[in-house]
Amino acid sequence: MTVPSEDAFKLAMERIETSGANYLRPAFNREMFLHENPKTAKQLIELALHARRKSFALFNDDEVLSWLIEQEPFRRVEQKFWGTTDAGDPDERSDERRVERHYENFHNAAQLDTARGRRRFDDRLDMLLGGHVRSYSGWLLRLVSAIREYHYGNSATRMIANRRQYLSKIRSAIVGMKAVLDLTSDPSITNRFSTLTAYADEGLQLIDADFYKRLQVLQAMESTDIETMYPLERLDKTAKERLFVFRMMRANHLVWHKYRPSDIYVLMELEGFEYPQSERNIQRLCAEFDVHWRRLNEEITAVSVATFNSVNDKTTTVTTE
Repeated sequence: MTVPSEDAFKLAMERIETSGANYLRPAFNREMFLHENPKTAKQLIELALHARRKSFALFNDDEVLSWLIEQEPFRRVEQKFWGTTDAGDPDERSDERRVERHYENFHNAAQLDTARGRRRFDDRLDMLLGGHVRSYSGWLLRLVSAIREYHYGNSATRMIANRRQYLSKIRSAIVGMKAVLDLTSDPSITNRFSTLTAYADEGLQLIDADFYKRLQVLQAMESTDIETMYPLERLDKTAKERLFVFRMMRANHLVWHKYRPSDIYVLMELEGFEYPQSERNIQRLCAEFDVHWRRLNEEITAVSVATFNSVNDKTTTVTTE
């Protein structure tokens, strides 16, 4: 076999993105799942499942997907997927059981007439129609994208260059925003700004509440843990392989909330990988990333508290040099 062309990968990604049953989305509403007679709602779910099943014909018609399914490593990992998410196996025998499971999820979400309940309902709808990050098509799209990046992208080089320039860019942005803030000390400048924008956009302000929030977040980004942004620190012969590991760690975590290093190890048996990583090394990379990911979650909480506690305070104290 030969690795497909970059154009073939682009076409496969477009097909995956437009597959599924998203055209049925307007027909779904919360009220139908609260009705005494669930027949209409269940028929619609069944129709969506049928449309999803038809979308799996992509494996027969697409060069990249056919290339994948012909390879034993992909089939080994793919088989683990079914039954662990709401993606739905096209060969699953009990459609009735799947319809009931989806209906129950929709019914429970529809009973919560809150923002959380509406988000849960939309989340369930995304999972049914195939547009959810936890769906099979979402995982497959990220896999195809990662393989294309490995063979045809220059992401590793660009990522390391961006990593080296990160701090200087953030500090330059902070200096620029503080310079804008300093303009407010001159009434002539603020008056002229208001005069020039009076007819173009009456609501435009030189400094608004979002300005202070943006500045606070940028200041926090000076000390952020950049390992989850730029997982590559050195450019060597295995940089592309390590970047693929990172991409699939994220793809797997979105579905299973686990990195599944053994599955990534198997996927690197696919045709075309020049320096496949050992399973032990992949486990180490996953463990290291998890430490940084937990650190990021702590940062998010800290920055959210600091920023949104002062959402309406335009006199927020800004750190100065």
